[in-house]
Amino acid sequence: MRPNCQPVSRPGEANHLMSDYQHPGYRPLLVFLVSLFILCMGNIDADNFEALEFYRDARFSEIVTQLESKEYKTLDQEERLLLLASLARTARGYRALPLVEELLKKPDPKGEITATAALIFASIGRFTQAGEYIHQALQKNRKSFRALLTRVMIQLYGQKYNEAQKSFEDLATLTPSWANSNIYYFTGIEVYSAARNPGGLKAIYLEMVQKYRGNNRVSAQNLESNSRLFHKISKQQLYGLKTKSSKVVIPFSNPSQKGEKKEIILHLKKQGFRVVLDTGNAVGLMIHSRILKDLLKCRQGGRALSRIGSESSNLYSYRISCKKIDFQDFSLEYPVGQYVPKPRPEFYDANLNPLFIRNRIVTIDFINHQLILTTPAQFKKELLDRKNYKQITFPWYGYEHALIPATVNKRQGLLMIETGAEDIALKLDFARWAQLPLVQLKKYLSNGKAFFYHKTPVSVKVGSLEFERSAAEVWPLDRFHNPILGLTPDVVMGPEALDNTFIISFDPFNKKVILEQRLQ
Repeated sequence: MRPNCQPVSRPGEANHLMSDYQHPGYRPLLVFLVSLFILCMGNIDADNFEALEFYRDARFSEIVTQLESKEYKTLDQEERLLLLASLARTARGYRALPLVEELLKKPDPKGEITATAALIFASIGRFTQAGEYIHQALQKNRKSFRALLTRVMIQLYGQKYNEAQKSFEDLATLTPSWANSNIYYFTGIEVYSAARNPGGLKAIYLEMVQKYRGNNRVSAQNLESNSRLFHKISKQQLYGLKTKSSKVVIPFSNPSQKGEKKEIILHLKKQGFRVVLDTGNAVGLMIHSRILKDLLKCRQGGRALSRIGSESSNLYSYRISCKKIDFQDFSLEYPVGQYVPKPRPEFYDANLNPLFIRNRIVTIDFINHQLILTTPAQFKKELLDRKNYKQITFPWYGYEHALIPATVNKRQGLLMIETGAEDIALKLDFARWAQLPLVQLKKYLSNGKAFFYHKTPVSVKVGSLEFERSAAEVWPLDRFHNPILGLTPDVVMGPEALDNTFIISFDPFNKKVILEQRLQ
């Protein structure tokens, strides 16, 4: 039995334990659950360390810490596979890649080797290869939890929500010994959140309440609050968008600020609230203004720990749902997300990821400085009418963000269109794998703490386009990673790279991203 604990860190410990799950504006609810359970479990007792049990508990960073303290050649095969899988799940798939490739050289590798390979390839965005290894693993063992779980996540990244839900629900039947594990529950939250299934979220939270009610009072209370929240909206369509016409145009409120986050204004009760359009926000809606939260009459669920991009410390937040947000030109029905109180008075009032809208094509026009929402028929007509533009279409991977293929130094990776970022930045592990020349530099956070990063000259190829930077920033973007699959963008592209030259559209019907470049 684990002791009760409060959702606060031990001195000097939280940053280390939570770093693999924290990312600005990303998944604060799942971040909170994972990190809180880890903190409640306490430190590793090396004498009682069981890698498989830690894996079931989703304590991936601790597995890496413990197993990397030993010589790799002294690990047995199961320990090696758990280490490689944990590296992948903590956004270090490029480190695991050469090791799993060595294991794959064995004649007729066992099913769990190919299942682990599937996870590692998926964690670095190589979904086709991952699918091939999943097929091989399931041919050898149709009840391989590792292969089945990776299949669920690949389906989510392919926006196959019904298939992902069916595959997830098959997990409990095919692998009942995993059905009461943290990794199973956390995957359920991810699946039902991606599928916008409030009834599924209600059920998974109730299951978790039963597990933690007897030994983790704080977690059980927060889980129960979330279950009640989703019970209230269990029959609703989340993020349903309504407009009065086939095309709606909303101008940015800050068009002249090149390279800055793009904002629109929400007018409510004779007040104007600043709403940032942020395609990197994984919860959909984040409200920072208490006045706005109260005016929208948002329901409140469990408490969470969150971190937002500009802040160096964790912030308390709350799960919320709203019945409706009326922007006059369009309205969102039953958006859900997080209330994170303003860290500073001048902070913007809300943060909205427009990619959570699935019944319109979302266009962010960096030339005419506007957000456009269109029906497929209207979008097709306007796309044909725009003659003075170079148009490139990419496959869209991701269910919260827009990930598209990119090439750096002949290495294939995934690029995320991130309107909440600045310019072009790269993931450190990917930059090393691509053999880019790195120069280490240092920045100071708002709390005075030094943070080390790198810069590198780089050419990023996106289709037939090429973006060159003499000194792109390189960061350990592992805190942006998906906490189940470990996938994180290799390259991030913000407004600085797009302003005044590009129009970018996100088509959820065909799972495509369309980039339009204005020709001179």
